Amino acid sequence: MTDGGSPAATGTPGPRLLALRPWAIAAGLLGALLLVLHGRFLAWPFISDDFVFLDASRRLDQLFSSFDVYRNYFRPIGRELYFFAGHAVAGYRPLPYHLFNFLVLLAVVLLVVGLGRRLAGPRAGLLAGAAYALLYSQRMVMAWVSCSQDLLAALFAMLSAHALLSGRRWRAGVAHLVAMLSKESVAAFPLVVALWTALDAPSGTPVRRRVEAGARASASLWAATAAWALIVLAARILRHAWAKGEGMRSALLSYVALEQPWGAIARAFADPHLSWVALAVALLVLAAIVWTGRGLASPAAARGVRDRTLVLGGLWAIVGAAPIALAGHHWSAYYITFSGIGFALVVGRLLAPAKPALAFAVFAAVAVLGEAANRVDLFNFARMEPEAGVSFITITRLDFERIYLDSLHVAMGRARPEPGSAVFLSHAPRYTTFVAMYGHAPRVWFDDPKLTLGMIGEYHAPEARPHLFLRFDAATHGFVHVPNALMDADLAAEAAMDASRPADARVALDHALALLPDSGLDVVHLDLLNNRGFACALLGDTAAARDSWRRALALDPTFGSAALNLARLDAQAGRLAEARAALDELLGHSPSDADALSLLVRVQRALGDLTAAQATLARLAAVDPGRAAELQ
Repeated sequence: MTDGGSPAATGTPGPRLLALRPWAIAAGLLGALLLVLHGRFLAWPFISDDFVFLDASRRLDQLFSSFDVYRNYFRPIGRELYFFAGHAVAGYRPLPYHLFNFLVLLAVVLLVVGLGRRLAGPRAGLLAGAAYALLYSQRMVMAWVSCSQDLLAALFAMLSAHALLSGRRWRAGVAHLVAMLSKESVAAFPLVVALWTALDAPSGTPVRRRVEAGARASASLWAATAAWALIVLAARILRHAWAKGEGMRSALLSYVALEQPWGAIARAFADPHLSWVALAVALLVLAAIVWTGRGLASPAAARGVRDRTLVLGGLWAIVGAAPIALAGHHWSAYYITFSGIGFALVVGRLLAPAKPALAFAVFAAVAVLGEAANRVDLFNFARMEPEAGVSFITITRLDFERIYLDSLHVAMGRARPEPGSAVFLSHAPRYTTFVAMYGHAPRVWFDDPKLTLGMIGEYHAPEARPHLFLRFDAATHGFVHVPNALMDADLAAEAAMDASRPADARVALDHALALLPDSGLDVVHLDLLNNRGFACALLGDTAAARDSWRRALALDPTFGSAALNLARLDAQAGRLAEARAALDELLGHSPSDADALSLLVRVQRALGDLTAAQATLARLAAVDPGRAAELQ
């Protein structure tokens, strides 16, 4: 594989990528395009997997301990060594990591420009670089530090490709090994080179000689792959790390931001928060790129000769996507960081002979479509699963995690945990431990490797370690600090209720209520009053139960549990009109409350208002068809 007349030729060094001035112009324009579209995400904090690798990057003796968390992937250069070096230089400050990743991405874009130039001329190279920069997945790559593995893999794969074109095959092999140890998404590169070399042989070359030429051109890459396999493959097999893949459809459609449900992308155009200003500036930059390229040489038409750029680009885009399409347990669009290079080469080659207006129109459409695709959010956080066709990790999902983690970070900062503390969360969503990376995030925030984060069910009194409690408030999506004595009394009440000792529970709840501060813990106050109402009701003291629930509603008139419990008491006591009024008020705040709708149907029937009961039943059927069927 060289950039001579045939990839079978050897020993011909390639020309320089670009003269200094054109190179600087290309770098400036393409860098500006990336920054206009995605630059604001460079200010993001660490997120998700970042915390696992940061927590395992402080010392050499723990360097590969993150493999214990992610046992199915071993990427020492793209993960462990990257974060170790980053921690040595920048500590736990995310901005330097983001800036380094951006520079790597820009280097990959410019290497794409250089590859396109070597194969099809300067204009094709510049347009290929623009096409690669416009992949909508670049937003994720710039926002998420852990995408370093994808960026480094693509960077060293491109260095390998350029080394092959210059006839430096063993240098190419070393670069490919480094790329594989960054992320194995580049595993198909040797096959791409072998097929391209075989197909690019002169017309009439026998199949055997084509195969031999392909084998020779890619030999150093296969040797590097074998070395990688000796290092990594054994670990994967021993840990049974293989999983079902997502197929090629998502990979190929991701190039044009259409692997997600098209209806969702169409709806995103109506989003008032769509970044039209950024898009307008990006279109100006694209116009400058197309205008700059108008005077550059285009590929000469060659009838009857197979277009080697299109062949390489097509093989790279399709064959290069095979590892990520077949081996990943979930599909995410940023996986195309490597294979998207082939797509960019195809686009650059096809648009090079076109009029500038057409090239601009194509790029403008891709930019707008990509912005809409980045707005799609169909991820189910309760089950930690995306809907069909949606990336497992998207920028909108990580934005949700970023906001959630920020509230936890702020709450912990206010509570000021002592070194080596245990922090327990109550009423937190199911995905909390996953989003917080099983406690790695707080260890990074407070630079405390002994700090632990757990759920309230993991707390067992007496706890010898320093500890504190944080209660999640679903209304504000934030956390509040609950004093230890107050939480102990609350937990004692829960244990008494579980043991069918409502009298003891009531005593513990009264003690907890007495420990409440004058302000700042309304959500805990509501919990205690609601639970006290249950305890009193079990004791037969309905007056005290009613008083507890009314006190709760005085604090928060929209508190559905207390309102529903009062309505149940009224219904059981025959006060049907009061129960109906309470339920109507509750449904005014929460129109989809299935418990309230179900009880209202029964109350309306008891009052003889069958028409209203039927209408309420229809509302219930839209919310909970199973429960509505039981009431038919």
